[in-house]
Amino acid sequence: MGARYKRALSSDNIILKALRPKGVLRFLVSDLPSADPYALDIQLREKDKLYYYHGRTSLLTIKLKVVGGNIKVNATANKAYNKCPEYKELMRTWVEVEDNKLRKAFLAYLPSAIDAANPKYYGEGTEGYWQNRLCIDWGLRALPSEKFIIIDRECVIGFVRTQDIDEFYRPLRKPYAEIRNRLQTNESKIFGKVREKPFGDELDMLALDKQKNLVVIELKYGNNLSGICWGPLQVLAYRDAFKSKLVEIAQDIKDLVTQKVSLGLLPRAALSRLPVAFPSVKAVLAIAKPDFSSLCWNKLNRVIAECKVSQSIEDRENLRLITLE
Repeated sequence: MGARYKRALSSDNIILKALRPKGVLRFLVSDLPSADPYALDIQLREKDKLYYYHGRTSLLTIKLKVVGGNIKVNATANKAYNKCPEYKELMRTWVEVEDNKLRKAFLAYLPSAIDAANPKYYGEGTEGYWQNRLCIDWGLRALPSEKFIIIDRECVIGFVRTQDIDEFYRPLRKPYAEIRNRLQTNESKIFGKVREKPFGDELDMLALDKQKNLVVIELKYGNNLSGICWGPLQVLAYRDAFKSKLVEIAQDIKDLVTQKVSLGLLPRAALSRLPVAFPSVKAVLAIAKPDFSSLCWNKLNRVIAECKVSQSIEDRENLRLITLE
């Protein structure tokens, strides 16, 4: 069951040269037309794609392809944004020599799409806003002294076959699902009735710490009371997933970090956190704008305690809990 984490762009020098400083397509990773410094977060994706995240949604996908020595730039976006006047102008395949027209259309579309986006993805009091903020403050603009440097978001371990995903995650999720079911069975007045809703396979953020560990970060907003409660189970399952496949995906992660630094999407300090071999995988549950008066904190501590004593969880290392104001 081979795993991959192919997020870096291809090693084609034509594409990378075009995106680096002084490249003809540099504006795609450097010119972000918004007064809000957190409104847009650029991430690299498999098959030479750039995603432009606005909280929990992507406003634009750029796919790059070399054809006959030239770069073709294919711009696509969800049809929810087709009411933007600039949508039709940008959403097509461009040839590199048209870069000036492409830049104009690119810079015109993004502000329009930001205005048209549903506030639930990025508005005040959303996880989306905080995810963008962390990916920029602890990623793009991270200082060498930061505890974490975020290197990616919406993180999914890839497999060749779709059925491999369930086969891989099922045994990893089992001990955490048992904890949830046990609490809901024995303490239903506090934790609610048993439900079989599975944990997802898409981690919020991946980071590096000062000790060169890989860090999985799950983000919850303060009003997401049930999410906060079960957050430890979710993030520990992600930790186990990345830990079990770390040897297979380590080079992919290093390639992604190295390339993002070369494109100016991560600070050079990120390179100093790349080890020969990652010592471990750490788990962090981040809670933005917490409401400390809520009873969810008692439930959260109860869930964490269950994780510590569970005989089915071999690694009882405490997860790290951080709050963000």
